[in-house]
Amino acid sequence: ALATIQALGDVRAIAVTQANFGLFLVEQGEAQTALEMLWSAYTSLVDAGYAADAATLRDRLTGIKRDTLRPDRFDALWATAIGGAQPDWLAAPQPASP
Repeated sequence: ALATIQALGDVRAIAVTQANFGLFLVEQGEAQTALEMLWSAYTSLVDAGYAADAATLRDRLTGIKRDTLRPDRFDALWATAIGGAQPDWLAAPQPASP
């Protein structure tokens, strides 16, 4: 499905599909590939001006860091998969809301 959507060139649909697949990969234990896909989706949404979708994905990324992978593992994967500094909102995610 992702290849078909990419051929159509719909930036939002591509990013949403990447994000959904990335979330699936996190559940399957493929954290490094998942992080690469999720970050690509996030940056595409930001660059294309889809602020609401980007904010939703930002929340998912912080949750994955804080609750799923835990910060130490997430940070190690980030260094390998993405490199460079994490944005402030991801470097120190806030605790989950009650």
